[in-house]
Amino acid sequence: MADIADAGEHPSRRRNLAAAVGFAAAVCAVCLVGCVVVTSERAAGRRAALAQQADPAALLPVYPVSNAPMGVQKGRAAASVFPPSVVRQMDLNEDPCNDFYQYACGGFEKHVKIPEDLGGFARSWDGGSAKIYKEMREILESDKGKAGDWYRACMMVDHINEMNAEPIQPYLKQIADIQDYDDMWAVMAQFQFWDVPAFFDWWVGADNLEPSLMNLYFGTGGLILPDYSFYTDGSAEMQSHRAAYREFIVTQLKLAGLSDEEANHDADVCMEIETELAVYQRLEPYVALKKSFVHISHDEFLKQNPNINFKLLFDKMGIEDGAIA
Repeated sequence: MADIADAGEHPSRRRNLAAAVGFAAAVCAVCLVGCVVVTSERAAGRRAALAQQADPAALLPVYPVSNAPMGVQKGRAAASVFPPSVVRQMDLNEDPCNDFYQYACGGFEKHVKIPEDLGGFARSWDGGSAKIYKEMREILESDKGKAGDWYRACMMVDHINEMNAEPIQPYLKQIADIQDYDDMWAVMAQFQFWDVPAFFDWWVGADNLEPSLMNLYFGTGGLILPDYSFYTDGSAEMQSHRAAYREFIVTQLKLAGLSDEEANHDADVCMEIETELAVYQRLEPYVALKKSFVHISHDEFLKQNPNINFKLLFDKMGIEDGAIA
């Protein structure tokens, strides 16, 4: 108490005491800030580690922000709100104002390889489909009901190979018995009912302009290769695709019971028909989307296609009178 009283009585002592208290407060503040900084850095490190564990490729290699052009810095800032699965598809070393495609898709092009059996690969569609198929397979493999039974029946590859083409012989006989135009369309109608798009394709879906309406759509079909260029392009690459496809046809026909000579003859016929369809599709004039969906009646559709027995097709498939797009 005497020291305090003395300090209060002498100005110099009061100043020294204030300085000491101030210094102590400053030290405490520095220590506190240091702890916050260290804690923040450790938390950031943990978050980065967790993000890398979740998706290692999501953290794309980039040079320091301080050395990056302003456009690149802005692009990275914009990408900071995207999920790692999206960032992985991007190139954060590119200025979006300079090359937006490279900025948005550069990572995708770098690490995605187009499967050999596909002409292209789209992450939104093909990637999504692959994910769904994988999950469906896992569900079906463990299912104990009818869905699981059906799946396992389809996966009995050894038993299916032992039967060879016996299960489809009745349908092959239908094709072999075609003698005239009407016979052909009777078989075609049956195949179309099974959703085999020979010569053309059809589907029922919402109207593109008025989604509350449902339409019966008709479109091109009959081509197995990705598009008409695979049949008409004379490049070495496309010729190799056609040769591989022809070999595939021959293999399928021989498995169906045809001799080597018959299979090769029929494969040439298949390629000839598909090539003609491809040429027709190539020559078809371009029509804008809004103008391509023309609604016509059942009778109008039949009149516009007098050389195709759509009446037989509709009767076989149980399609009643209605609007067609």
